[in-house]
Amino acid sequence: YEDGDVAQESGVKAIVVEFMHKRRVAAVLLDSALVSLCYYVAYRLRFEDPHDFARNFDMFQRSFPIVVAAQMIAFFAVGVYRGVWRHFGLIDSLAIARGVFFGALTAQLFITYIRYFQFFAYSRTVFAIYGVLVLIAVTLSRASFRLVGEFVQRQKRSGTRVVIYGAGDGGGLVIRELLSRDTENRLVGFI
Repeated sequence: YEDGDVAQESGVKAIVVEFMHKRRVAAVLLDSALVSLCYYVAYRLRFEDPHDFARNFDMFQRSFPIVVAAQMIAFFAVGVYRGVWRHFGLIDSLAIARGVFFGALTAQLFITYIRYFQFFAYSRTVFAIYGVLVLIAVTLSRASFRLVGEFVQRQKRSGTRVVIYGAGDGGGLVIRELLSRDTENRLVGFI
């Protein structure tokens, strides 16, 4: 959207347009949903028997807000939301792994040592399962946007066909530059 588009809109429509273009808000909402889902699935996997799950559901409800809050604060603290999904790479995966580790550890320590929770036998295995699930889910969500973008770029049939001379670091820079712009160039190969 152009910068002037939001200024020309009025009322609720301007708020909706402004909100929809905030990718960070979408990333936080997506991660909150993934964290919630993974924590629930970790509980279901740990307590497979419906009777065990029902007996431990009260602990799940009490710990749920703490886990989600600790995880989201950890993601902010380690810089998960600083990168651009289109350029997702190994460094971003490591930031997610650090965020998952610190979030799960913080939540577990908080739940384990706070007096409010000490009257219950809390399963620490849930956090191991939860950590693996969140790591996989958040990493795949970020990588999927890059994969879809690259797939769409490769499937583009129209445009000027381009062959890059040089397949070293310089060729890699050229291809990243070509793919990052919305030009009508279609990469055919390297020489």
